[in-house]
Amino acid sequence: MWRVKFKGEGLYLYLLLEFQSSDDYFMAVRIMTYIGLLYQNIIRTQNLKKAHLFKRRTYCNGNEKA
Repeated sequence: MWRVKFKGEGLYLYLLLEFQSSDDYFMAVRIMTYIGLLYQNIIRTQNLKKAHLFKRRTYCNGNEKA
C-alpha cells in the first residue's frame, strides 16, 4: 500500500494480486472483506474522520469450464 499526494490530499494506492488454480464464485465477497479490513486498519491508525473511496478491478485469466 502506498500513500501519495493527489490534489492536495493523501491518496492510498493498494494493489492486491491473488492467484488461484480454480474458480471461486465468492471472490467478490473475499475482495470486499479485504477492503473492509483495510478500512478498519486505516481508520484506526490514521484517526480518519471520513472514508476514502476504493476503486477495485477483478480480472480473470483462464478458460471457462463447461
